[in-house]
Amino acid sequence: MHLVLKSPTVCVLYTQGIANREWREFSRTEMINNTLNPDFVRKFTLDYFFEERQNLRFDLYDLDSKSDNLSKHVTTS
Repeated sequence: MHLVLKSPTVCVLYTQGIANREWREFSRTEMINNTLNPDFVRKFTLDYFFEERQNLRFDLYDLDSKSDNLSKHVTTS
């Protein structure tokens, strides 16, 4: 059972490389506190390459500790 808590939340955008297919962090939003429905202000700006596949992944994290390492936090996506 997954509990829904109102922890500080951040959205992280990952892009996938063409050659090695590895996901890399591109950018992240500001941290939003104490809400189940965060309304992020920061926008992601990416270059668009016509007729080229660009894989994107958006992960939401509950920042339930002071660590900057995202693997130490709960992902909600």
